[in-house]
Order: sequence, then structure tokens, then C-alpha cells
Amino acid sequence: MVRLTNLERTKAGLPELKHSDHLRQAALEHSRLMAERGELSHHLSGEPELSARVAAQDVRFNSIGENVSLTTEQPPAENAHAGLMRSPPHRANILGKDFNQIGVGVARRGNLYYITEDFVRGFTAMSAADAEQAAFRALNDFRRKRHLQSLRLVRLDRLNTMACEPRTTLDHLLAAFTSSRGAVLSTTWTPGELSRPMIELASEESAREVSLKACSMEEAPGGSGGFRIAAVFF
Repeated sequence: MVRLTNLERTKAGLPELKHSDHLRQAALEHSRLMAERGELSHHLSGEPELSARVAAQDVRFNSIGENVSLTTEQPPAENAHAGLMRSPPHRANILGKDFNQIGVGVARRGNLYYITEDFVRGFTAMSAADAEQAAFRALNDFRRKRHLQSLRLVRLDRLNTMACEPRTTLDHLLAAFTSSRGAVLSTTWTPGELSRPMIELASEESAREVSLKACSMEEAPGGSGGFRIAAVFF
């Protein structure tokens, strides 16, 4: 199923999907439950919804899709794949431009094959501390390329407390750090890629220090493993 999916993507001029063992485990558990109950569904009674099932396998993602299929015909993979390609919603997942990973799980019950394909736009595993370091490196890489002095990283207990409070806004940060040159509050799955506000503040030649705090965001439908990052520049 993975090979057939990537053949379709190659024909369409799209990059191949990387096979993920973590996604495969999520897909396999779903297929086993469908086979056990004899039911084809994206969400079985008592089962977590798709995003939660995938997040439980330590997958970081901000886009997700799923195909489920049932076949008795031989060869099962080719027949199931052909049926999925004839269905516009399933074909859209197979050729999804937002996806970069796939996991496929198959469970057999008698002569029935229950198949689950899970798709995500996934990201490398990362802790909040890793996210902070990635953002700090990106800031100084940006400044070095523009021949600006590197920023010094400072720790602020007050920022650490405020950043992870969901009700904190950018205005709250600016009011709390009145001596700062500016602040940024954003959400991201790629801390090493600077947002426009980060770039604008990092471009200031007179900036000397930055304080950063990354907080893991709560799991939400369609995403898991993102970060809320607060940055204050001095």
C-alpha cells in the first residue's frame, strides 16, 4: 500500500511519503479493532478520535488524514488501492500536498482485509527545551548572515511563568517588560524557522539580548506537538 501510494504520487509529480513506524502502529491498532468488531469506520465506539490515536504514538503533526478500506479480493493491496483511488476523498489523501508521512496497518479476519492508511504532515521529535535552542540558534544564524552581533540568551523567571499561561497575550508581555525593545508571542511546529515579527526584531542592530520560553501546546484536533514561543528582546 505504501509503494502503490508513492507510485501515484510520483506520477502526479509529488514527493514520496516517508513511512513512519509510529503512524503504522496507530493505523494497525485501528485496523485490528475494526477486524475485531467487523466494522469499517474512522471512529469506533469507545476509541479515541484520529488525532488522539496518532498523538499517542508520539507523532508531531499539524495536518492529518485517514483512509480505511475493506477488501476480500486478491491481490488485496492492489484491489484496495484501486478502490481508494476511485473515491475522490480517499484519492485526495493519497495525493495530499500537505502530507509527508504515511503509516499503513492491515488486519485480517477470515478472508477480509481491514486496511487503515494514516497520513500526516509530521515533524521531528522535539522537547520544549529543544524548541528554545532551535529558535535561539535561528536568531543568531540570521544575525550572523547580516553581520550583526550575536544575541546573548538571558533567563527571566517572569517570562517563564507568563509564557505558558494560555491567557497571556502579546500586550501582557509588552506591559510586563517595559524596558524591552519588543516581544513576540507565536505558535509553531518549526521553531528553527523565524516568523516575520521575530525577523523584524532580530534585524535591529542595537539588540543585544533575548529571553525565550517555549511551551508545549495542548493536543488539538488536527495537530499535536506544536509550541507556543514567547520572546522578549533587549
